[in-house]
Amino acid sequence: MMSIMNSGLVLFTIGICLSTVYCDSGAERHRVVVVGAGASGFSAAAALLENDVSDIVVLEASSRIGGRILTVEYGGVPIDLGAEYCDGMKENVVYDYTKPHDLVAVFAPGAVLY
Repeated sequence: MMSIMNSGLVLFTIGICLSTVYCDSGAERHRVVVVGAGASGFSAAAALLENDVSDIVVLEASSRIGGRILTVEYGGVPIDLGAEYCDGMKENVVYDYTKPHDLVAVFAPGAVLY
């Protein structure tokens, strides 16, 4: 049986309830729930922080952060899995978020590793 915190519908409903905008003396207050602590979730949280939204909660269903990005050991050697390849630089949100933090290394024409 799926636990209530793993239910996407429940988390989606919570997100809608908490993402309301309150007006007080002309000032806006945003309360935002980001579902998932993987690359997309942290990118969303970073974008919100860059736009002066600071009341953010990031929810993660698993026991670790990172989403599909993780390191596993195989034969005594650490292997990185997940988002290790970024195809293209133009209009690519992954490239846009990784480049300012020096997380991008070009290894072939048009191919990006971060």
